[in-house]
Amino acid sequence: MLPVGDTADEPLAHNAAAQVVRDSFDVCVVLDNRDERGQSAADLVHDVRTTLFRALAGFQLDDAEPICYDRGALILMNRAKVVYGFRFYAETQLGGFGGDASDNPQTWPELAQSRLPPLEGIRTNVDFIDPMVDKNLTPTGPDGRIEVTLREDIPQ
Repeated sequence: MLPVGDTADEPLAHNAAAQVVRDSFDVCVVLDNRDERGQSAADLVHDVRTTLFRALAGFQLDDAEPICYDRGALILMNRAKVVYGFRFYAETQLGGFGGDASDNPQTWPELAQSRLPPLEGIRTNVDFIDPMVDKNLTPTGPDGRIEVTLREDIPQ
């Protein structure tokens, strides 16, 4: 098994660092070539592919999607051997939406968020604009006095 690269889709959202990443790997099979045209080895390729499908297709690693088959291709053929490559891939998601990223941050925003202290509550100060204000005597707008303070504690 040989990792051959990865590709990423466009970000899933404008306000989060989340992308689907496809990791690809090849399984290279070397077959004995008994004739110069490779016909005997070609007959075995389908049997080998079926065996690989049974072993890999649908297998799930960690938090990745199940392994899928991508394609196969002839890599090398000479008088002694035939090398055939089968490409497989599995998709994972880089970053996430919300949730608790403090356990294993994958992106810069998740790392920055994991360093924040937990939210304990919200405090809101309200400065009313007097609707009865005489615009000839005082300008409109808040006067700087806090009339109401609202506080909501969030239990941990």
